[in-house]
Amino acid sequence: MSQLEDSHILVLGGGISGRAAALLAASKGAQVSLLDEGGIAQKTALEAAGVACHEFWRQGHWGGRLDACIISPGIAADSGLGRLASRLQPGLLLSELSFAARFCTVPLLGVSGSNGKTSTVELLCACLQGLGLRAQAAGNIGLPLSQLLLDGAELDYIVLEISSFQMEHSENLPLHRAVLLNLSADHLDRHGSTEAYYALKIKMLEQTPKTGVLLLNQELSQRAELHKCLRSHRHLSFSCKANLDADFCLSAEGKSLGRRRNGIFEPLLQCAELAIGGRHNYENALAVLATLASLDMPLQQALPTLRNFQVGKHRLQFVDELDGVSYINDSKATNVDAMINALACIGETKGKKIILIAGGIDKACRFDEAKSALRMYVKQVLLIGQAKETICLAWRNLVPLEKFDDFHSALKKAALVALPGDVVLLAPGCASQDMFAGYEQRGEIFMEFVEKLKRSIQK
Repeated sequence: MSQLEDSHILVLGGGISGRAAALLAASKGAQVSLLDEGGIAQKTALEAAGVACHEFWRQGHWGGRLDACIISPGIAADSGLGRLASRLQPGLLLSELSFAARFCTVPLLGVSGSNGKTSTVELLCACLQGLGLRAQAAGNIGLPLSQLLLDGAELDYIVLEISSFQMEHSENLPLHRAVLLNLSADHLDRHGSTEAYYALKIKMLEQTPKTGVLLLNQELSQRAELHKCLRSHRHLSFSCKANLDADFCLSAEGKSLGRRRNGIFEPLLQCAELAIGGRHNYENALAVLATLASLDMPLQQALPTLRNFQVGKHRLQFVDELDGVSYINDSKATNVDAMINALACIGETKGKKIILIAGGIDKACRFDEAKSALRMYVKQVLLIGQAKETICLAWRNLVPLEKFDDFHSALKKAALVALPGDVVLLAPGCASQDMFAGYEQRGEIFMEFVEKLKRSIQK
């Protein structure tokens, strides 16, 4: 499908990915129809570019000629458009990512995993830029690959954040490098089972051409599903666990990051030198070092960027300290494993001083997995959202729990009960769309509350 002249392309979903894919297809000469079950933003501009927009679509089929159908990652199988997609002939359906990748001449570096994708993508992109290369982040990070190609910037590398949603209809994704950070249960409400979710993550490695290189967490190398990939591809490993023989790892005492060659550890930098903290962030940094090494980049020249890099908003973001109480926004912790990472990162230095705000939309994950971290680090839990009853049942008799009908009530209670030395941590372990537009809005409201609290204290 490198040439689309006279092709008839159907695009499902009028969100940011769908609109970009429709415009890219139209720019290649295709006749494009864009469907959405609601209204379509920027409809006038789309139609001016030759895209036929069909809003509030309710029909269960599409008539007429069809050469390909591009589905947006936000379209679930049980939605109207998802059911329409399921009725199409085999071979017609493509993800927006796979579709766009067919027109990309820039090497694609894909990063996936249950947690740490955004931080790793940003860090890798920053290191490449620090080495004087033209690199841009795209994909699940917020900029569709289709849009990046439409923008036409001259680049040396594109670093893709790849979600399980984007892999559902991915075919032959031509990655130059594929990084798999970790696997833990997530999005089970959409994918149905842990096995199905893991298979989508591993699919990224399976689709990587044999000329590509795989970078993966050493913990995953024992999984039977990966053995075929590891036999057929060159690969490098990384890990923060001392007992794993990874190519990029922590020193035996856990104080420096480095690489292991011929069984000998070669330190690159001290953990204390990094602006980011926590073992999960150290592992992200090791993944970046492994990727740079696979690209034959000079690692020593990348170290200044690694040292100074700071994660973006809503990821273990220190907001302020008021009357001796620290407020930390980790709204992007949208699954249980991310919540556990946040608790460990803070609790290792603070101890059992955390007042945790948790809850939201339950993605069918196991909240029991957080019990150990709760016992060690949490003094009180304030629950919000649809999942609060489920979490309350999972954690009952473990730590003091209180349920709230709205976010502000939970925030006020946190400020009321927190003592000097405590940490009020927003690490929900759940999706946010039951009460917010997204995790960003949830985090912004948390920060706004802290700012108002600060002003009230200063009066």
